[in-house]
Amino acid sequence: MRILAIILLAVVLGIGIGAGTAASRVRLHPRKTAETPADASKADASHMPKVSLDEEAFDFGMQDVGKKGHHSFKVTNIGTAPLILEPGTSSCRCTVSEIQKKELAPDESTDVVVSWKPHLNDTAFQQTVTVNTNDPRQSEIQFTVKGQITQAVYAEPNEIAFGHLADSQERTAEVRILCNLPGKPLKVSDLQLSDTGRAKYFKVEQLPLADEELHKSKDAKSGVLLRVTVKPGLPHGQFEQTILMNTNVEAAPEVTVLVTVSVSSEVLVTGPDWTSENGVLSIGAVDGRQGAERKLMLVVEGPHYKEVTFKPTVIEPDFLKVSVGKPIQNDARQITLTPFTIQIPKRDTPTSHMGSEQGKLGKIVLETTHPQVHELQIRVRFAVEGEGKIKSAQQ
Repeated sequence: MRILAIILLAVVLGIGIGAGTAASRVRLHPRKTAETPADASKADASHMPKVSLDEEAFDFGMQDVGKKGHHSFKVTNIGTAPLILEPGTSSCRCTVSEIQKKELAPDESTDVVVSWKPHLNDTAFQQTVTVNTNDPRQSEIQFTVKGQITQAVYAEPNEIAFGHLADSQERTAEVRILCNLPGKPLKVSDLQLSDTGRAKYFKVEQLPLADEELHKSKDAKSGVLLRVTVKPGLPHGQFEQTILMNTNVEAAPEVTVLVTVSVSSEVLVTGPDWTSENGVLSIGAVDGRQGAERKLMLVVEGPHYKEVTFKPTVIEPDFLKVSVGKPIQNDARQITLTPFTIQIPKRDTPTSHMGSEQGKLGKIVLETTHPQVHELQIRVRFAVEGEGKIKSAQQ
């Protein structure tokens, strides 16, 4: 029994001593572990790009509207890894940027060129351009350009809109050509019209500008007056004409003025199915059992609007019925509207006036009392279908 007890005691003590030895070995020789997060960030920070800027904003002072400007902003990489630059956005289409070198080694620099062309007149200009970077502390760079926009020479207004004119009308408008620069008075020369084929219908005169007209613009130092007249005879339609002129101001050697006008006859026809370009009323196929009717309007504008009357003198084919209604005058617009009705009565006999080999177009001529427009011609495209053709179509 004593021997057995000694053996058991030895086994217990042996195991305890072994476990204690193993634990001591762990404590004396600890296993190597990974770096802590703080240590890792220090290691990353030592190998990163870093943006440095000489300036972020540029004030260009005064600039003439429409003139281009540009400025170079210097970007330097003061980090220890390559710096990547990419174009970002701009606050206005008139502002763009150009990055001369998009990847910078440590201690390397490049220029970001910001260009602008303002389209504003006599107002403050401020726009920004963004450049994206791979610098984790500054992923975006914003460059700002600002200044005051002026115009050395400009037209006021820069467009003459004559609106709607009758072909026999003459109308005049004036535009001031102004200079904001002190010194010698403004002079314009070599006046030309862009549409030389229709230049004979436009008259442009240069006149002195009265002091009270000059002082309507607070910054104007000198100026001239242009008087533009549209003469009778322009063909019908919408037209643009640009007045080109040279000036004695170096900052603005050329100035343009746009002229727009829409011309029509003082006497015209309007209404459904009417095409003014070819003077045709298109009614199309008509059921002879029902007939058809179209109501048009005869329009008179201009100085003779009160006195013009209409009288049918030709009606082809003769079964057409036409009637002229009572005129309606609008003195505020100087216009008269006269209702005009064309009727195709019920017929059993088929007939074609479609302008084909089967029959020429119908025609109505209206005599007028207008001094320039003596008559109106209305051509009518239609066909009357008889009962037999109608039944065949229905089957």
